[in-house]
Amino acid sequence: MLTLAGELRPAAGSFVGTAGVGHLPQGLMPPTQSVTVTVTDRILSARGLDVAARALRGAEAAMADGTDRSMNAYVRAEAEFRARGGYAAETSAVGTYRGAIIIVTHDEGAVDALCPDRVLLLPEAEEGLWDDDCRELVVPAHG
Repeated sequence: MLTLAGELRPAAGSFVGTAGVGHLPQGLMPPTQSVTVTVTDRILSARGLDVAARALRGAEAAMADGTDRSMNAYVRAEAEFRARGGYAAETSAVGTYRGAIIIVTHDEGAVDALCPDRVLLLPEAEEGLWDDDCRELVVPAHG
């Protein structure tokens, strides 16, 4: 995965990507964080948008007081989130991305959010269509 992301050189041969590659490492979130972190949260974090997303969510909640100050804070937070590509990142996180996503995970929530249509079994390199039978391949690593 690190080679595909351009963070490690291939041991042999070469890899040529035709589009940008993002790498969302397995250990991205410290163990002290909530296990309710979503795939969207992780993608926003990987793209450096987590602070802007938290500011926007906080501003949304603060608008309940109905003050001009909270409304202005929301307008600023929303503009920042939009300008940095936050909405596009959220959209790509929930399954409208047209490229390939390679995921190595035991996180059933991640699989559900990405809605895979193909599976590649390693080390055999057997490719097939994703169906409910593949679900048994995604089990908690410590379950």
